[in-house]
Amino acid sequence: MTATLSDSEACAKLLAEHECLRFLLLACEGEASKILDGRETTGRQLLSTLLELRDAFEDHNREEESQLRPLLLGADSFGEVRIAGMVADHMQEHAALREALRDAVEPNLPDRSARAALEVVSRLRRHMDAEEAQFLNERVLRDDLVSLDAFGG
Repeated sequence: MTATLSDSEACAKLLAEHECLRFLLLACEGEASKILDGRETTGRQLLSTLLELRDAFEDHNREEESQLRPLLLGADSFGEVRIAGMVADHMQEHAALREALRDAVEPNLPDRSARAALEVVSRLRRHMDAEEAQFLNERVLRDDLVSLDAFGG
């Protein structure tokens, strides 16, 4: 993402990436269900989809992590110390999700991979929902100088 994007454009780009991730989450759920229902035994498609999700999540995280602090500082609604804590906590959560995605890739254990995939899909969905509620929205990231409702309440 270039520095020339407005806050609302940066927010829209990150939200579009969330939509792509949500598509991959649905695909992972479908493939995991096939394995757990006994309709699929090899797990090759689940592994392929998990790897695609992992790569897309990594790309999104690089983008988001590079933009999060400047976007929140620009929102003029949070103190710098609070933002530093928010960003650090957020990056720790990303690291835990990366590890969960890595752990879900079990080429020789499709049932185990399917169960782990369903768990990580649920965690990723909750994570993105929380991001969108807390800061990836027009109440927080807007192009005017003062955000009137940065906390959504």
